Amino acid sequence: MSDQPAVHLTNTEGFDQLDLAIALELWRDDVAGATWATRELTKIAVHLARVLSRTGSSGPLQAREIEGACQLEADAVASSFKQLRYFGAIESFLMDKGEVRAVLAFGHLQRLRVFQAREQLKALRLARARGDAIVAAPTDPAASVPKEPARPLVELEGSLLAAAHAARSQSNAQR
Repeated sequence: MSDQPAVHLTNTEGFDQLDLAIALELWRDDVAGATWATRELTKIAVHLARVLSRTGSSGPLQAREIEGACQLEADAVASSFKQLRYFGAIESFLMDKGEVRAVLAFGHLQRLRVFQAREQLKALRLARARGDAIVAAPTDPAASVPKEPARPLVELEGSLLAAAHAARSQSNAQR
């Protein structure tokens, strides 16, 4: 783990920058939306996603930085990392001499959702380039017709995450 950045995702071979950004949002929101997630775990997940989204974050992460950013005591940070590993959100972590390294677990279904979101984003951009009216697809299958007029692409890119969550819900329902 020492030759890798302080915090990194697994199973991201072939991802470009957009894919990594989508992957981070999915990972963070999967942790935050989990039934087992506590307030402390959510704070840690948000912070780790921020650290990973920074370019050039190759050095070790300082435990005090996490404590300060998340407003948590040292024992709460250590306990949160253990819980994240227990629930499979991180594969491994190392806390040694005030430094923290972590490998965030990113599964095959999450990888599939990244590819689905990327394709939806490409379709939105293509429609925008053609000048088509862009209307967000409803995330609720029971919804029939959008009740609002077409929204700008900036708002729709934010709704990609909602579509990815809908795909996750469908895959969970099929299990």
